Amino acid sequence: MHLKEYTYRELTEVIKNTGYRYVYYTVPLKYHTLLSYIGIKKQEQIMAVGIFYLNLMLIVEKGLFVIPDS
Repeated sequence: MHLKEYTYRELTEVIKNTGYRYVYYTVPLKYHTLLSYIGIKKQEQIMAVGIFYLNLMLIVEKGLFVIPDS
């Protein structure tokens, strides 16, 4: 069996190419309590956290791809 491990960038491109306007990482339910504790309660705010996380992962990926394989 062959598996392809997709990067965040590849997944984001595919999702945007299929017509979705917003792409963001889903915040797990167990973290909603933590976010609520620090004042992030509205769905729009939680979505903003997901967008921030996805953008952070895209930046980390870019940095990792700069490192040589060997």
